[in-house]
Amino acid sequence: TNGTEAPPTKRAPTKGPHHPTTTPLKAFTYDLTVDKDLCLRFYAALQVNFSYETSPSGNKIHMKSVMVNFTNTNSEITKIGGKCPYLFNSSRNASSLEIHFNQTYVLTFDFLLNTTVTDKQGDRDDHWYIANTTLTIDLSRLPDSAEKKAETLKHGANMSTVDLVPLDSYFVCNSSVHNLLVNTDGGTSKTHNATVTRENAWIEAFANVTKSYGKSSYRCDADFKTNNIVPIAVGCALAALVLVVLVAYLIGRSRNNKAGYQSV
Repeated sequence: TNGTEAPPTKRAPTKGPHHPTTTPLKAFTYDLTVDKDLCLRFYAALQVNFSYETSPSGNKIHMKSVMVNFTNTNSEITKIGGKCPYLFNSSRNASSLEIHFNQTYVLTFDFLLNTTVTDKQGDRDDHWYIANTTLTIDLSRLPDSAEKKAETLKHGANMSTVDLVPLDSYFVCNSSVHNLLVNTDGGTSKTHNATVTRENAWIEAFANVTKSYGKSSYRCDADFKTNNIVPIAVGCALAALVLVVLVAYLIGRSRNNKAGYQSV
């Protein structure tokens, strides 16, 4: 549904650590429906940052930085596509979501189902994960671009750090996750330093085409890691307070002793 600005579910989110960012991005729904079947749920705030080469002025090459906040309030600006082949019994282990934005950007998330990897709890049940994040930019639509073609940049998941989500569960990640994307054209890039930021994410790949999210949630590691900052800061503050009280006590006691000697 276009323009949704809250998690599209009747199920309350699982309670857990949450670390709000200083400048939160606005999240939207990018659900994928194939042949009237809802097969992939995706709610998140998405931002793309990159720089590109502009037309040279004299002998100088200039770079222009761009920040794009994705939205989904206008079907003419944002179009959703992708593939859910497992619905048609051809290949149950892959799906993808394509977000076409402003006729300039295509942001693609590839999801894989893995039955051979053991998760952190030691389970070998079916798990899914975000395998690749790909950004295609039509440079011809950017002001003063030195290139008049499309370029594709890609981030591949590191299996040692990837979040493995149990099948029939949905993925929740409130933290800001930054994926650095590299060019795939063999080193002739006119685009540099592309980063895709994702936060406040509720995602369910390989959905069972029901109207609510899966039976349970899986929270990303980043939420727990960033949340550790709070107890550390509180502990430091308490330690400093104890130290101040102790020093004040010792100073006061010293003054009282001196006053006693003088009276004698």
